[in-house]
Amino acid sequence: MSHGGFREGAGRKPGSRDLRTVQLENAMLETGVDDFVGALVAVVEDEHQPEKLRIDACQTLAGRMMGGVLAPSQLRKKFSGASYD
Repeated sequence: MSHGGFREGAGRKPGSRDLRTVQLENAMLETGVDDFVGALVAVVEDEHQPEKLRIDACQTLAGRMMGGVLAPSQLRKKFSGASYD
């Protein structure tokens, strides 16, 4: 009996989105905000949304605003006047 390995037609199809991406898109549409960043902020601030969905929105927003999540050492270099205590 074969275990694992390549199977023709198995797995997610190319270009398909995962469930959490679809959930985030739906939550953004429900906000009624036309602006992409504004819709993400609205999802983050909505306390009725599931925590994981709000975190996904935060990560997407951080990537949009900073081009990726920065480590604390990178933050200190980028924003030298800020305090991180």
